[in-house]
Amino acid sequence: MAGERPICDRDTLYEEVWKEPMQVVAKRYGVSDVALAKTCRKLGVPVPGRGYWAKLKAGRADPRPALPPPEVGQHRAVTLHPVEHPMPPEWAAAVEAAPLTQIVHETLEDPHKLVVLSGRYLAKTHPTNGLVSVIRRTCLAIQVSPESLDRALRIFDALIKALRAAALQVEVAVVEEPVPVHRYDYRPLDREPHRPARVTRVLCEGESIEISLTESVRRVEVPRRQYSGKGDHVWEPKLHEYVPTGELALQLTNTAGLGVRSKWQDGKRQRLEDLLDDFVGNLSRVALAFKLKRQAEEERAVAAREAERRELEELLRRRG
Repeated sequence: MAGERPICDRDTLYEEVWKEPMQVVAKRYGVSDVALAKTCRKLGVPVPGRGYWAKLKAGRADPRPALPPPEVGQHRAVTLHPVEHPMPPEWAAAVEAAPLTQIVHETLEDPHKLVVLSGRYLAKTHPTNGLVSVIRRTCLAIQVSPESLDRALRIFDALIKALRAAALQVEVAVVEEPVPVHRYDYRPLDREPHRPARVTRVLCEGESIEISLTESVRRVEVPRRQYSGKGDHVWEPKLHEYVPTGELALQLTNTAGLGVRSKWQDGKRQRLEDLLDDFVGNLSRVALAFKLKRQAEEERAVAAREAERRELEELLRRRG
C-alpha cells in the first residue's frame, strides 16, 4: 500500500473492526491500531471493548451494537495516511497468522515450565509486607500475596502462551550486579555462592523488554496499645502494616523515558485478564521506541564529536 492513501468509509470500517482484531485491520490499511481507533471515533463507529475477542472465543461475548446514523456534520469517510512501516514485518506476519486472543482459564491447564517452577518457589516463600517474590532463582517476576498467587500464575501462563503464539520468546535472565569489594571477608569457605538477581524479559525485535506482575498494597496504621493506668503514657512511634488489595498489574520495568505505556492493571470496569491482548500488542511499539532512542543517542554522540572537532580546528586556526 506504499504511496497510496486509502479511503475509509463508516459502513466498511464498522464491518471490518467487528470481524477481526483492530491490529489486523490496521495492518491492512498500513496504519497503527491507535490511528485506526481514532478514525473510528471520528466517524462515530463503535468498536469492540477490551477482552471482546477472548470472550467471543469462549462463546460469551456481548452482541455487537448497531452502527448509529452519522451526527450532523460528521464525516462519512476519511482518507488514511499509511506509514512506511506500521509494525515490524515479523510482528505483522505473526498477528495475521494468529490473532492475539488468549483466555485465562479458571485452572492451570498444561502450564508452561516457568510457571510450574515459579509456583513451587513462591509457594514456599514467606511474605514480606504481605507479598511473596523470588528474585535470585529461576522464577518469574511475580510479587503478589499468597491469596492472589494462583490467579497471578494463571495470568502469566496465558501471557506466555499468547507471546509464543506471536513468535516472541519469554525468559528469566540473570542480571549483572556489581561485586562489592571488602577489605576483609570472613565468610566460611564452604558457604553457598551468592546467587545473582534475575529478571523476566520478552525478546521482541532484538530488544529485551523486562516485565513483572505485581499486586498493589495499602498502608494502614497499626493501632497503638491502650494504657489503663494514670500518668504519662510511654511514647511509641507510629507503626504501619501493608495490606494487599487483590489488584494486579502487568508492568514494563525498563522503559522509563521512552514515552510508551508501561502499566496494565485491574480497574473498576476491567480485569487484567482482559488486557493481555493489548499488552502483547504494545510490545512492538516498545521495541521501536528502544531503537529510536538508541538512534537518537548515536546521532547526539556524532554531533558532539563533530562539534568538538570543529572547536579544535578553530582553536588551531587561531593559534596558527
